[in-house]
Amino acid sequence: MHIEDGIDKVLLGQYHEALAVFAECKPLPQAEKLYQITLMLAESMAYATELSKVMLSTKTPSPSNHTAASLKNLHSKL
Repeated sequence: MHIEDGIDKVLLGQYHEALAVFAECKPLPQAEKLYQITLMLAESMAYATELSKVMLSTKTPSPSNHTAASLKNLHSKL
């Protein structure tokens, strides 16, 4: 598979499939970065989904996931 296939999967919200594509392409430096970005996006989307279900005991994303900062702030206020 090619990196473009992984990007298409990210745009469709198919994060796990995209991660698999990027993992296959990991010798390429851009694939590693896309893998990390997709992982943070998938983590943020899963967190947002749990918060939308009012699952306040849900696990917060990793501290390095800056994309979820506003969600973490909202969660702390709930």
